[in-house]
Amino acid sequence: MGNEVEGGGNLVHTAIIGESIALAAHVKSQLEQNDGFEVLWVCTPHLSQEYSLEGIDILVRAGPFSELQESLSDGSSTPVLFVCDKLPAAITNLVSSPGPIGAVDLEATAETVCAAAAALVQNLWVVSPGLLNRGADETAALTPRELDVLKPTALGMANREIAWELSISENTVKFHLTSIYAKLHVNNRVSAIRAAIDRGILDI
Repeated sequence: MGNEVEGGGNLVHTAIIGESIALAAHVKSQLEQNDGFEVLWVCTPHLSQEYSLEGIDILVRAGPFSELQESLSDGSSTPVLFVCDKLPAAITNLVSSPGPIGAVDLEATAETVCAAAAALVQNLWVVSPGLLNRGADETAALTPRELDVLKPTALGMANREIAWELSISENTVKFHLTSIYAKLHVNNRVSAIRAAIDRGILDI
């Protein structure tokens, strides 16, 4: 077993949402190598609504980026550590998060996972260098639906207008915009439109 989390003797109460129970159990075993963490519950995404973050000091979300893309901040200030293969939108759109967020690679060692979690408890933002470089070097292709949202955005339409035009909810529009921002490595509409034009995704 490792040392306690720096800054106090109290256990850090942790919850884990994993793409699979096996992956969640793996992350649980990594955290439990440090005496400072106590995992209170583990579940998969479709069961996460049945659990409460009350009393939880840090939430860990583990899985491939595609599984975590919709698992963005829900308004809770609970620190979130992503154990993932690419930077989630919640990392690249920092201003949308009310609490500290971090990300480490799916292949990260137990020591790295524990260190990142401990940093979040200290209200620090952390990102593994490998993920940061990967996110900067890759620009994922926009989906057809994301293009449907981006085009009226470039015309100056508000989220409500886009939602009505596409017969989807405003929250769905916001989700697609967040995903677009992450893929284009920007954090606002104007930058997204400029980046899309520069990449030839949108015509001027």
